[in-house]
Amino acid sequence: MQEEHFYRVITFTELPKETDVALPEYDTRAHYLEKIDAIRCVQENWGDIYEVGSYPAAMVIETPFGLYPYCPHRWYFEWEGDWETGGYVEKPEPKSLEQWNI
Repeated sequence: MQEEHFYRVITFTELPKETDVALPEYDTRAHYLEKIDAIRCVQENWGDIYEVGSYPAAMVIETPFGLYPYCPHRWYFEWEGDWETGGYVEKPEPKSLEQWNI
């Protein structure tokens, strides 16, 4: 039986640091049924999720449907460049986010 997932896009108000005890504030931006759509949302900055510098980091979280969801896969992105010509670039997930879940 194949598990069904949806994909959440969240953005962070600051870049997570390796030493953060608590996560930076974040905002849920979108939910998608296909991973490719969630990743394109971030990489192409759909709906201006960067908001002119307000959200320098983003993450796509794969979450199974169910009562107690967990995050089996995640993709982390940071903004590079200026707000007009820059974009989100995939990066390794900061250590401070490794144990984070929904």
